[in-house]
Amino acid sequence: MYIRFVLDPFVPHGTNKVIRRVVRDLRKIFTDVTYSVESNEDLSILSERETVPTSVIFQRKVHMFCKGFTFYIVNANLTWRRKRVFGLSLPDRCVIGVKDIPRNNSMKWSAKVWDLILHELGHSMGLINKHRARLSISTNGTGHCLNNCVMSEDESDSIWTKRASSRYKRESPYCEDCLKYLLAKDV
Repeated sequence: MYIRFVLDPFVPHGTNKVIRRVVRDLRKIFTDVTYSVESNEDLSILSERETVPTSVIFQRKVHMFCKGFTFYIVNANLTWRRKRVFGLSLPDRCVIGVKDIPRNNSMKWSAKVWDLILHELGHSMGLINKHRARLSISTNGTGHCLNNCVMSEDESDSIWTKRASSRYKRESPYCEDCLKYLLAKDV
């Protein structure tokens, strides 16, 4: 599995370290994970805007297709269907916006960004099947795991911080149900 991380030049400095941690944790599940990290100047204009519709990032001008997944990390607030979101996934690409994630504690920031990257990758890999048990469907129609897993949807920022920090210390970020699905899937 190949993941191409494309960074806005204005994302915080700790982002590369979080990406290395994500790849290390994914290699526990998929031994063939390879990745690249690049900066894209076209994304820097997004940091100047108050909010950025996710469709802007997925436009052909910015998005270049590659075999595997393309993962955009931008220092912007994202919207989808006029609602504020931290991330969005399609089958071959994801985007997360890190502007609103508080940076006053680097460990908590790292845990949240790590959690968010793995969450959106899970959606891209089709992890939450709507016919699966232990599942909730959010108001925008996306499925989320009900277990303590990166695929859960946390109700508030304080709960998200607490759960992300605990998941960051575990052997696998995914619960047994999600892990079973990932191992059976040919990504």
